Amino acid sequence: MNFRKIVIATNLNDEECDILKQVREFKFPERAEIHLVHAFELHTMNFDFLPALRLTKEDFATIERWGESKLQTLAEELGLTSSTNLVMKCFVSSNPKQDFLAYADRNGADLIIAGSKAREGLEMIFDTSFTKFLHNYSRTNLLLLRPNR
Repeated sequence: MNFRKIVIATNLNDEECDILKQVREFKFPERAEIHLVHAFELHTMNFDFLPALRLTKEDFATIERWGESKLQTLAEELGLTSSTNLVMKCFVSSNPKQDFLAYADRNGADLIIAGSKAREGLEMIFDTSFTKFLHNYSRTNLLLLRPNR
């Protein structure tokens, strides 16, 4: 298959970045548009006895700029910086899994690449992983990378 738009999902933790380094072995199509994407999860807590803290637009912009600098470092580690069609996107979301899928759909992704963590025991029973979510709800082709053992 010839994939024209490839979206690589990352959560920016060290373990997953190491898993994603497997993409260095892939030969992407020459004109492929590659999106390197991270979604920060926004947690809100409202307590009657504490004033609610609200992030400003500047706070969101600062978080997104920091994330994009981390994505730039990851792109270098993955050997993607030579790609002229590299798009790095970082956003803050209260529902990052769903918003990531919406981003991939909106951008016409042909392939989504994500790293999966090794899970054993009770982790398998209570699995709420991103890759399982992608497997269940994505209409796009998936390439799920496993950790090297």
